[in-house]
Parts: sequence; C-alpha cells; structure tokens
Amino acid sequence: PYGSNSSITCALATAGQLITVKLEDSSRTGLAILDIYIEDPFSSVLTFSGPIANHLAEGDAILLNPQSIRIDGKELADMTESEKFDVYSLAGMGQFQDESNKDFIRHWHYVSLLEPVEDGSTERSDNRPANKLRIPIGWPRSHPGGQPSFSFAPSSTSGLPQWMRSNVLSTDEELKANQTEASMRLCWAPLDNGMYSFYGDAGKVTFAEPYLMLDAQLALTTRRSGATAPLLISFSPSASRSEYRNSMGQLALTFRFLSTGKLAPARVTGLVLDEAEKVTSSSKSQAACGDIFLELWSNSQQGFPVPVGCYYTEVGAAGEESQREVSMVFDRFNGLRTYCPATEGACTYQMVINAVAADVSRGDELLELDSWCVFESGSCGAQYEIIERAHVKLSEQQTSATDATIQAGTLQGAVAGQSAMFDS
Repeated sequence: PYGSNSSITCALATAGQLITVKLEDSSRTGLAILDIYIEDPFSSVLTFSGPIANHLAEGDAILLNPQSIRIDGKELADMTESEKFDVYSLAGMGQFQDESNKDFIRHWHYVSLLEPVEDGSTERSDNRPANKLRIPIGWPRSHPGGQPSFSFAPSSTSGLPQWMRSNVLSTDEELKANQTEASMRLCWAPLDNGMYSFYGDAGKVTFAEPYLMLDAQLALTTRRSGATAPLLISFSPSASRSEYRNSMGQLALTFRFLSTGKLAPARVTGLVLDEAEKVTSSSKSQAACGDIFLELWSNSQQGFPVPVGCYYTEVGAAGEESQREVSMVFDRFNGLRTYCPATEGACTYQMVINAVAADVSRGDELLELDSWCVFESGSCGAQYEIIERAHVKLSEQQTSATDATIQAGTLQGAVAGQSAMFDS
C-alpha cells in the first residue's frame, strides 16, 4: 500500500533526489514540556502537557530547544554565560566558540519511563505515569548559585519545536520501486544556510518481491467490450503463510486495478468510479464496502468475515496507465483463514463487483491482490511487508453467482446484528 500521505501519482527519482523527513516533536504531537524536577546530579523528570508515553518509548533520544528554556524567567539572550551553559546542557546542545549565533548537537538525552510506584499520576500508560519521562541529567544542590530554576515556553520566538526526538525519522508514504533492490543507502543531511551536507547513513532501504499467492482468479460475466457487468474475483490464502494465523493486528486486502483503461471498477449502481473519487484510509467505512462490492462469499463455516471498512483511491506513476486501488480492512482475529475443516482443505474467498472491461484478452494481467497487516493497528511485522501478492490474470471460467447481494444498507444492518461474520 502506498500513496496515502502523498500525491496520487509518482515521478521517477533522480540521482540527487531529496526526500523530506519528519521528526516527532512538540508541534506534531501537540505536547509541550510544562515542568522539570531535578532529582539529583544525574537525573531529572520532565512533565508534559499530555500522555507523552504514547509518542516516546524507553531509550528514545530527545533534544530540547534552548530558545524555549527559561532560567528565573529570563530568555536565553538575557542570561549570563553560566546560565547559558546550564540551558545548553539541559537542551543537549551547545554553541560554536567562533560563531555563537549557531547551535550544534553536543549530546542528547535517552529518555526512560517512570516506574508505577514512582508517581501517583492518574494518567497511566501500561500502569506507568503517562505524562512524565526521566532524562539522565541533573544538578547538585551545591551547584554555584544553587540548582537552576528552569521553566519552559511553549515554543521559541522563531516558531521551532520545543523538543524533538532525534533517533527516529519518517517520510511520507512516497517511495515505490518497479524492481527489487536490496540494502540501498539512505543518507541524511541537515539544512545549514540553504545547503545540505550529507554526514552519514540514516539506514538501509530494501524493495523485495512479496511471497506469491498462487490460487487467485478473475473472471468476467460478459464478452461485450465497454459494458458494465459483474466481475468475479476468487482467491485462497496460502496455508504456508503463518501471518494469517498469528497476526495480532488488523488484516487487509488491496485490489490494484493495473489499467483502468482496460478494467475499471464501478459502483453497485453501475457507475464507474471517477478519477477524482476517493475514500482515504482514515475515512474507511462499511458503507464504502457496500458501495463497491455486490457479493461476498466463502466456503468457511464462519462465512466471509465482515470488514470494518473499505477505502479506495487512484494510484500510479506519472506517464503510466491510470491505476485504482480498493482496500478492505478486517478487525483483529476476524480476518482470513487458510484452512476450512468443513471442506478439509483451503478456504476460498469470492467477491463480485461491477466493472467495465475493454480490449482485454485471456491471460492479461489486470489485477494485483495484496494481503497485508495494517501497521497502525499494532502487532504487525515490518511496516510495509505484504503477506502475499497475487498477479491475477483474466480467466475464461464462468462465474457462479451466489444468492445474496451486499449493498450499503444490507451490510450495515448485518454488522449491527449479533453475528460477527456475514455469509452470503
């Protein structure tokens, strides 16, 4: 799955392509440091405006913005040199001796969570205080002038974040490859006076072929080019893929129509989806499922699992044929099965949608089918790892339509009932 945070089309990368990266910080999380308690010469506790434990983990490294730190209410420019030294020590940064208007990273603070017995805060995360973190820096009571009296401004006058996490970076979902490539170097650079200087590696990027799903078919119900008619998609999850059985997160299916000029999905009403029409992953709904899927069927005794929602968007690369993705998301422990005892064999899943086909021939690869774990739901493996992928070619098999039709109201009503599954 790609493109949910970026443009619907891609462009070929160049050798000097710059990819914007993001760091978790006070601006993105909306959480600011409110207070600091100096415990001893080697540790202090930061109090945040909300549950910071949802954003920072044990061992994460953070930097503080020195422009946001106050001593006795004074801003950095009004402090003595000794006070500035204390501020930069707390911030994890320092100044160049020859260019005092520039900061540099001197060290950073590895945060640790408080133990449950250490604080009586009512906001908890895994039974620990959720809005407090410990950092390994402090001041003795014998410090000249006494322990510094720190306070914090929400942000600096320059508008920079009050704090940021420095050991994890992210990008938009905008990286795609058309071939496999392993261990490509990902270098990072700060922006300094309008120039980028790449200091080192941030990590490795690998594009790999997913495991191949072998049992997947696609069949039309009409031979008339350009006509809107039901399209049958059938597949069986591979028994060798343990992720179907062991995943603790939500599972999803993505149907990628590789050329909407040849095969384009349509609504249950028969209207082809317009290029501009989309439902984002954050706005997925069961109504969107009922808007696209005519029929859902499985030979499983539990029937076809009721999805928590569907979403769809146009994807593809600039200059390439237009593509369309339709995704269906299942709740935890209510996903796809690889073995059906009733048939003593593989589970088969079938779905019917309306589609318009034009100038297609038997054997044309018209669809990619991905099964994957929704990383945001937690308990998945690698973020963009696909469980398996089917390259679905047009078959001349006749479809055997099932009896029930799922439309928005029917599906919504079925989910509202007591049954956790829907068998059409």
